[in-house]
Amino acid sequence: MFMEKEAKKIKPIVTSRLLFISALDKIYLVILGLNLLVLTIANFSGRISSPYYNFWARVGREIIILIVLSILYLFLNWFYKCAVKTVLCLTENQVYKEKYIPFKRTETSIPLNRITKVSTHTAFWIFRVIIIHQYNHLPMFFFTWNHQEFKDELNKLLTTEKKVENIYATKNIINKKGWKVVMWVGVGLAAIIALIGVIRLFNVIFTKPIDITGSYSYYGDTVEIKSDNTCDIDDIIYDDVTKCTWRFNEETGSLVIDYEYEDYSYYYGTHIEEDTLYLQYDYDKDAIVYGYNTYTR
Repeated sequence: MFMEKEAKKIKPIVTSRLLFISALDKIYLVILGLNLLVLTIANFSGRISSPYYNFWARVGREIIILIVLSILYLFLNWFYKCAVKTVLCLTENQVYKEKYIPFKRTETSIPLNRITKVSTHTAFWIFRVIIIHQYNHLPMFFFTWNHQEFKDELNKLLTTEKKVENIYATKNIINKKGWKVVMWVGVGLAAIIALIGVIRLFNVIFTKPIDITGSYSYYGDTVEIKSDNTCDIDDIIYDDVTKCTWRFNEETGSLVIDYEYEDYSYYYGTHIEEDTLYLQYDYDKDAIVYGYNTYTR
């Protein structure tokens, strides 16, 4: 039994890769890293010592953030691997292009006798393109850094039937050494989250829950927050309040007051209107803030 011989390959004389390919993985990692940093800071921001700081809900959101960023990494890595494997080569008898896009791979081979002209252009020094003109076909555009080298070598080519070798077929955004960095970043992130959890735990254990019900006053004006979820805000609402209920938004630390009051208009006469008032609760002073006024117990 004879083994089938492997197809012969030849390294191209010049290989041109996509512009910015050497920095694309760094750009993607910076994007992912900044997203992780900003979203994590936004997620865990707030007063950790507050009794209304919902730590476990934030941990749940952080897990969702990590899952979303992991999916985003897989998509970016997919496009990156396609970009890495896309090359334009010069061999002894042809201009060869190997192009990858998601779900599709194409090979283009242009014999030298079909090429009429090769031109190069540079814009703002870094945006470089090589243009290959050919008989009865549209020009081929390829954005690459070494466009001038490609053009200079073109006239030296001969013919060959050997297959072009693409040496950039198995590279990922994160290489083996990079995964060690990712591991340590993950360990550091887990340690920070665990530290926030420990701080939160101690605050929950040793901090007495705050009861916001009671009477708050500011220069004679009074706000009454009652335990039956009703309230008295006559001193700060000058309309005739007929009904007042309150609820507390633990996430924002604000007191939301829904109230009804009597209003008079020319068309409807005396009628009932509804409105909502937002008061900020100051944990440190145990006070309610309304505009520039601070109502204390």
